[in-house]
Amino acid sequence: MPGTPGAGTEDWAVAGSQVTPAGPVMTDLLQAARVVALAVLPVLVGLAALATAVGISGGFGDEGSLADWLRVAVLLLGLGLGARVVAQGSFDSSLATAGFDAGVRAAPLVVTVVVLAVLVGLSRRSEARSRSTGPGQLLLRAGLAGAVAGVSVFLLALVTRTSSAFGADLGQEFDAGGGVTVGLGLVGALLVPAVLVAVTVAAARWSVVRPWSPLPGPLGEVLVVSRVLRTAVTGLLLATGVLGVVGLLQQAVAGDLPDDDTLVGLVGALLVYLVNVLVVGALALLGVPVSLSAAGVGAFGGGDLAGSRADSVGLTDEPVLLLALLVPVLVVLATAVRRTVRGRQLPLTPRSVAVAAGVGVVGGLAVALLVRVWASGGGQGAAVFAGQAVGGGSASVGPSLLWSPLLGAAWAALAVAAVRTGPSLVLSSPSWLVRLVAGGHLHPQWAAAVRGEGPAPAGRRSGAVRGAVVGVGVLGVLAVVGVGTLAVVRATVLTPEAAVEDHLDALARGDVAQVLAGSGEGPEDTDVLLSPDVLDSGAYSPPEDLQLLGVTEYGSAGSAEVSYTVDGEPSTETLYLVREEGLLGGWTVEASTSSVFVDDSSGLALQVGGVDVAAGEHRALPGSYVFSPVEDDVLTADDVTVTTAGGFGFADVSVEPRVRDEVTDRVSQAVDAVLADCAARTEVPLTGCPFLDRYSYVPDDLTDLTVRVDQVPAWELVWDPYGQELSIVSDYDGEGVLTGLQPAYSFSSDQSPRPYEDTFGFSLDAVVTVTGDDVELEFSGY
Repeated sequence: MPGTPGAGTEDWAVAGSQVTPAGPVMTDLLQAARVVALAVLPVLVGLAALATAVGISGGFGDEGSLADWLRVAVLLLGLGLGARVVAQGSFDSSLATAGFDAGVRAAPLVVTVVVLAVLVGLSRRSEARSRSTGPGQLLLRAGLAGAVAGVSVFLLALVTRTSSAFGADLGQEFDAGGGVTVGLGLVGALLVPAVLVAVTVAAARWSVVRPWSPLPGPLGEVLVVSRVLRTAVTGLLLATGVLGVVGLLQQAVAGDLPDDDTLVGLVGALLVYLVNVLVVGALALLGVPVSLSAAGVGAFGGGDLAGSRADSVGLTDEPVLLLALLVPVLVVLATAVRRTVRGRQLPLTPRSVAVAAGVGVVGGLAVALLVRVWASGGGQGAAVFAGQAVGGGSASVGPSLLWSPLLGAAWAALAVAAVRTGPSLVLSSPSWLVRLVAGGHLHPQWAAAVRGEGPAPAGRRSGAVRGAVVGVGVLGVLAVVGVGTLAVVRATVLTPEAAVEDHLDALARGDVAQVLAGSGEGPEDTDVLLSPDVLDSGAYSPPEDLQLLGVTEYGSAGSAEVSYTVDGEPSTETLYLVREEGLLGGWTVEASTSSVFVDDSSGLALQVGGVDVAAGEHRALPGSYVFSPVEDDVLTADDVTVTTAGGFGFADVSVEPRVRDEVTDRVSQAVDAVLADCAARTEVPLTGCPFLDRYSYVPDDLTDLTVRVDQVPAWELVWDPYGQELSIVSDYDGEGVLTGLQPAYSFSSDQSPRPYEDTFGFSLDAVVTVTGDDVELEFSGY
């Protein structure tokens, strides 16, 4: 029974230790509650203070409240102890209903490490004050601590679940029923922290009961190898942190830091996820790529949908980045030197290399799983017009779960192998380098050996090893110098500002090739407005007073605000930039051409600078283009100046055609000639006359015909762009008189001819055809 000394417990504690008789379970429960509270509450308060500071400093004070910051702290605490954040919601209206649930797991290892470290210290102290009477009581105490932690996180998750986040009730965003609940998953909040805390407390108490107790052969060898790898991992994390700080300083010097509010949020996130960032960076230096995988399935409209995607990015994407592998190589060599000269040489055997590989496999996979971000979700819904839909999916991003254990094994084996050759490595390295790596804490025997004043405890000098060390050092120096030079070049020469200035200069001089370089597409034969014949003519005017107003970067992308004047009018434009791949990749401005649409309804062909421009859409540079009509026998129009601005602007080109004056004169002469001809007629029918044609009612037995035109209607020439024809349009206000003689009626006794007189009105509506100097009129009659 737990707490009852007896058989099997006489060798439980180490020699000389005192076992306290077991007390009531309630005492152990209270002690467990105290330990968990002291480990969790300070962290929770610190997270709440951090969330409040970030929220207020980042400009979220008007939207959030103290309750919101506390909820954020609880979410971070739960994530750190292995739970996940979940969101569940529903939507219900007369037109559609829907429901969804989603979850995200992204453990902030800073929280995890702090909580577990405090928990280990308190558990060890508690065990030292009141020893467990046996394994049973130790497991009971660990289980009680786990239960307290699980129930505590569960209750925190329960009371902080809400649909009102940062002052916005998500359920009221839609004019419908339903809402959204955000918080920790209750099952995970209960079980995962309980198991994690129980295992941690059990291990901590065990270390007090059996401190440094001999372990069986394989486990003891694992412990020895782990101590070597601990030194290497510490050095690798420190190197990763230094490189990160250098990168941030470079960003600050180059002025590439985000705005203040965004920066505050990033700093807050970094403080919580610092360990995650360091681990991911360390694995990246080892050559482990970051992978992304996503998959989803669903059904909609009676059909099934499915898809997946996998992608990765790593050092192998850019061969020059492989120089970063020098960092872990130097860390391995430094580990071998430090473990040797500080008198910490461990009993490593050839088998230890294989054991290290096994530890590397397990450790690499474990840390890759810890820092990986997991997300999953699903939903279903129905709409009146769209039918039913259901779907689900999952995604994860983080270090590759394939390469993390493989490369972890390789580097761990290399580290242990290097430590085995540590004495020869120390003796073959420059003394100043050994002292630098050791940090001044040399074992007396090794200190004398390094100074050349005494024999070394082990190892021998080797020219090959010395050459390898010097080679690695030279490569390291070259890499540092190269990276420094690269940083200076990228910060002073290959800047987005320089790329925008070059782009503006190209616009000012009409350099189409450079302007379009960012799009990867040069001008085509159909781009007449981008041709040198047009741009070099006086019909095109480039923008003036080009100025760069500001640049904003978004990682490998960015945007720039520029201003210029076109034809005297000020204009602003947003240019978009992308960083080219490669360490020496500069910035490229994406093409910012405009579109000009030439209308073909005028009946006139157009030119720019003597170059024919067909009807339709054309790419154009920012500036102004003067469109002129092509010479035509009938029509003419004034020149049209069209201004274009970048940013994928659009401009229409249309002219107002008018009949040429000489054509109007010829048509007037033709009208006068027709009227004169009709007035001279003496017999019917009056075919071709605008007032009495063959369709008009005129007695066909008239004789001695006379036609007198008293008033000619006012008329004008009109060009119909839709029918593409020229016509005369007039009012129906023409007047004339028709006289003549008709035969006597057959029943009349007087058989002399009867006089005939008729007054008529008419118009001059006609279709006009002009061919050279000939004019043809086709009157419509009435």
